[in-house]
Amino acid sequence: MAQPKHLGGLGFKNIEDYNDILLAKLSWRILSKPESLLARVLKGKYFPDSSIMESYEKSGSSHGWTNIMAGKAVLDKGVGYLVGNGNVIRVWSDPWLSTIKPFVPIGPPTFANQNLLVKDLLDQCSNDWDLEKIRLHLPHYEEDIRLLIPENLWEKAPIVQLGVAGQINESMKEWLSRVESTRIGGMGWIIKNETGEVLCRGSTNQPFVCSALMAEALAICEALSKAKDFNLRSLQLFSDSQVLVSALRSELEVNEIAGVLHDIRNLATLFCPLSFRFIPRLENRQADALASSGLERFNGVNVV
Repeated sequence: MAQPKHLGGLGFKNIEDYNDILLAKLSWRILSKPESLLARVLKGKYFPDSSIMESYEKSGSSHGWTNIMAGKAVLDKGVGYLVGNGNVIRVWSDPWLSTIKPFVPIGPPTFANQNLLVKDLLDQCSNDWDLEKIRLHLPHYEEDIRLLIPENLWEKAPIVQLGVAGQINESMKEWLSRVESTRIGGMGWIIKNETGEVLCRGSTNQPFVCSALMAEALAICEALSKAKDFNLRSLQLFSDSQVLVSALRSELEVNEIAGVLHDIRNLATLFCPLSFRFIPRLENRQADALASSGLERFNGVNVV
């Protein structure tokens, strides 16, 4: 009866699964809104020194808490960590190695690194991955780790010098299959003033780029950083990635590029006004060509 009609069933919902989903939504609300009255009351009683994801069912628990733990069990199957500063992520027990599915390194850990945190794998100055530490503790997961890009925690420093209004055209040579197979992204940007005069143009490349969307986000981050160096105060930013422009306009979170999105939004506070606009790829050929040249410069260079 619970089978879909096109498979010969009656299309009824599986009541047990439906109930688990509703309980999982309640557990998610407690996790994502810790300031709510319900979350604060439950935290005070059942998990005062941890998050709900580290909590467990205790003897004498209320019927409601027992059901919330059933919802948490559903969350455990699909929830993972996005790497920011890594202060609270435990390397050997928390799912953090993928933005697509829960993925935990396979141990066992040594006595020396059993309490290792993800922050211990980051360079404390740049918040980039420390390759020496990765190769010491998790050599078999180096590629998976380098595909994750932590947020760089940009300082929100005010601009002192006055600048001009600017316009950025940004893109990359989006050969999606090539990015996915080589894990190399090429990014290009052009910065113009309000009269169309080119103030700056450039391109770069980066290994261990997980997707074309990540390369687009990295290009915007790089372009905003260059605009900051030019002391521009107001910008219109054009990108030929409709998905990325929509995410930046709506404040949506995209797990795959969460760290870079955080950096972009921090940089965006330096410009007022700042608008993100979509531009068709055919109208963005100059930036595409720069991105292509950045990708070509990578040819023949060994990744270290």
